Amino acid sequence: MKKIVLALTLCLTVIVCASCRSVGRTSIISIEEFKRAMEEYDAEEYDSYSEIEEQFENDRAMLAGMYTVTDRPTLSDKAIRQLEFIQGISCKDGAYKELEAHLLQFETEEDALEFFNENTQDIEVKTSDTIRYGFLVGMTQLRTAEMKAVYTEYDHVLILQGMEYKDNGMTQLLDVICPILYIPTPDMSGVDCNMALKSEDRMPILVDELKATEIDSSEFDLNMEIGEPGCYYIQTDDFISISGVMDKDRMAMFHDVTHIDIFYQLDSDPDDIRATRYVVMRVECDTMEHTQEFYNSMAANIARRDTGRTTELTDSGKKYGVRYYKYKITDPFMSASYNLYFDGEAAYVLSFLNMDEEVAARTMLRITDIMGLP
Repeated sequence: MKKIVLALTLCLTVIVCASCRSVGRTSIISIEEFKRAMEEYDAEEYDSYSEIEEQFENDRAMLAGMYTVTDRPTLSDKAIRQLEFIQGISCKDGAYKELEAHLLQFETEEDALEFFNENTQDIEVKTSDTIRYGFLVGMTQLRTAEMKAVYTEYDHVLILQGMEYKDNGMTQLLDVICPILYIPTPDMSGVDCNMALKSEDRMPILVDELKATEIDSSEFDLNMEIGEPGCYYIQTDDFISISGVMDKDRMAMFHDVTHIDIFYQLDSDPDDIRATRYVVMRVECDTMEHTQEFYNSMAANIARRDTGRTTELTDSGKKYGVRYYKYKITDPFMSASYNLYFDGEAAYVLSFLNMDEEVAARTMLRITDIMGLP
């Protein structure tokens, strides 16, 4: 009888322990295993997340990847330990990719599963051996893709979150880090952060994004002297209606124009030379050859060397199937930045006048990103 009672007692003890804790069940996504993988990955360990935050502007540290372990979890009050990892890689033209990992160890497997379910409500969950996982991948806006991958095994939950901007390199990062963590790899092959926009979509996207007010072409004034500050947009097939603001030299470049779209922004302080006043113009001609001639003529006009004026070609090339020139001009009376583009169907002129150089660069990058231009 004593042997039977003892056996029952042992069985009950095992059952109770199994339902509360994962004793003797080591997860392959445990904090110890993640730290092992980070040594292979050559990431750097820090004593606290605040120390990692101090390195956010350090490109070398961000490139290597940084991680830390804390006994004070921030993502769930039921977790007992948490590991934080971050890696960020900056590239040319403002492109970057960033990968984060949040690994939580819970008191019980039930708590881990509850947290996993909370983070996969809109994600299809799959199973591989003892790991449950789900992926969410997609484009959040033009040139930007995001990824979320959630894994759980026993009393651990791992969340990977990634973002790439004007860069398709997240796949390469995941193809390295996931195998050394022994976890399924998210598939980001279906997203393209360098996808080219259709020529006819660029201006409507800009108008919609910046909520420009469409006005009649007769109201257009190249000097942007208009009563109310804001964003304005005109489109017309009758170029003569706005030709009055052009000088004769410029008019010669427009004789084959069949359609024109003009977007312009007026700052709220017209006396501030650092204000964000700029013009975006899209020009279509009767033939592709004439459109290219217009593009070349604008480039020659901007690049001409006048006394007292400094013209600098800052960049040129071809990207996304679009040819481009970028110029900076300074003279005693003004400063300007010009971007010229030719995509076969249309030519684009982006002019940023009398703006602070840093403000102009920031504004220019925002506009070109919205329009899908290099």
